[in-house]
Amino acid sequence: MVGGLRILSYSLNTKFSFFSFSSTFICVFLGLRGLMLSVMMASLMSSLTSVFNSASTLFTMDIYTKIRPYSKERELMIAGRVFILVLIGISIAWIPVVQSAQSGQLYDYIQSITSYLTPPVAAVFMLAIFCKRVNESVSFLLVQSCCCCLNRNIAFGSIGETGTI
Repeated sequence: MVGGLRILSYSLNTKFSFFSFSSTFICVFLGLRGLMLSVMMASLMSSLTSVFNSASTLFTMDIYTKIRPYSKERELMIAGRVFILVLIGISIAWIPVVQSAQSGQLYDYIQSITSYLTPPVAAVFMLAIFCKRVNESVSFLLVQSCCCCLNRNIAFGSIGETGTI
C-alpha cells in the first residue's frame, strides 16, 4: 500500500515516474532488482555497440578506403578499431559539455541537438523526393548548413537554462 502511494505521489513529477515504479513495485515487491539492473545495462551496451559498429563501418568504408584505396582487410579492421577508440575518447571528453548544457538534463540536451540536425536532413529528403533538379552539391550544402548550426551551438553555448535555443 505504501509503495502504491509513493508511485501515485511521484506520478505528478514525470522525472521520477519510471524510477519510482521500478524501485518500489518491481524491485521491492517482486525482488527483481538485479534483473532490472542487468536489463538496463544490456540495453545500454547494445545501443553503444550498434552506434560504434555503424560509425566504424561508415568511416572505414567511406573515408579510409578513399585515403588508402589498396588497403588489405586487416588494415581496414585496425583502422576501424582505432576509429572506435578515437570516438570513445571524444565521447568521454564531451561529457562535461552535456552536463553543463540544460543544467544536466540529458533529455533536453538531446532534443535541442535534434532540433539542429533534423531540418537540414528533412529538407534534403523532401527536395530529393519532389524536385528532380536536386543534385549532390545541393544536398551537400544543406548538410553543411546543419554543421554550421551545430558549430554555432558549440561556439556560443546557445542552449539556455530554459531549454530554448
